[in-house]
Amino acid sequence: MHPSRHKQRLLRYGALKQRVPYTRQHLSRLEKLNLFPCRIQVGGNRVAWLEHEVDAWIEARAAPRNEQAA
Repeated sequence: MHPSRHKQRLLRYGALKQRVPYTRQHLSRLEKLNLFPCRIQVGGNRVAWLEHEVDAWIEARAAPRNEQAA
């Protein structure tokens, strides 16, 4: 789905950690390797991730498992 069709919700680290239990350092490594959606600077010392990008990343991780179960 095109991002403009989504309500652009931002996930701060606390909310992201509930979905993806990785440390900040591990997320940073994955982002640098283009293996995780990149954060957005939303303030001087605040970052967040687009919820629909994180959801798509989670779905992509689960897809192989779901295909094996079928």
